[in-house]
Amino acid sequence: MKMKNLFEKISELNEGWAIYQTYGREGGDGWQIEKDDESNKFESDGQAIKHVYEQALIGCSVHIEALEFMRSNASAVEFFYMCKSITTL
Repeated sequence: MKMKNLFEKISELNEGWAIYQTYGREGGDGWQIEKDDESNKFESDGQAIKHVYEQALIGCSVHIEALEFMRSNASAVEFFYMCKSITTL
């Protein structure tokens, strides 16, 4: 139930990013933060990830919850990519 609530909260923000389930990627099935291609608010997934991180740093609860979800549910490879995106943009 908590997962659905988080996804609904992210959708309601309409910020141009979401958490998507992935299948068959390097590191296995899992989850990732991606830009919403239709919104054109971010040029890359990395920029969307950095936005989520920056909003979490200033205390936005949905963004904090999204990062906690990723820490618990993303594959190790995806979590590494996420951390790398935050530090290199």
